[in-house]
Amino acid sequence: MLKYATAAFVPIYKMTTMDSKDELFDYLTSDDYMVSRSAKGVCFAFEVVENAPNDWSMNLYYPDH
Repeated sequence: MLKYATAAFVPIYKMTTMDSKDELFDYLTSDDYMVSRSAKGVCFAFEVVENAPNDWSMNLYYPDH
């Protein structure tokens, strides 16, 4: 147990939307992914799919770093 409070680094997460799963996969497999500041890493992604009226499903995507 810690006796004193310690400083912690808390990252600032930002939500980004993409038009399709293919756009996400293209982003994740690009050559500059996580190399340049403009191609930041992805923690996870999710997709909401309407199967039928009042019937929804969600797909979660976790990049394999």
